[in-house]
Amino acid sequence: MVAAAASEEVRSRLASGLGMTVRSSTPEEAAAFVRAETVKWTNAIRQAGIEPQ
Repeated sequence: MVAAAASEEVRSRLASGLGMTVRSSTPEEAAAFVRAETVKWTNAIRQAGIEPQ
């Protein structure tokens, strides 16, 4: 996975095909990012008044 993430070809294909940005991190950094994103999007959903279907 690390080698693929370092590949400019893979990074370019993910960016152009899927709109993804590849960034490397430690497992701890990745977990912190997921936690922060969960809080951010949970708050945005609540503020928008979106309810589960």
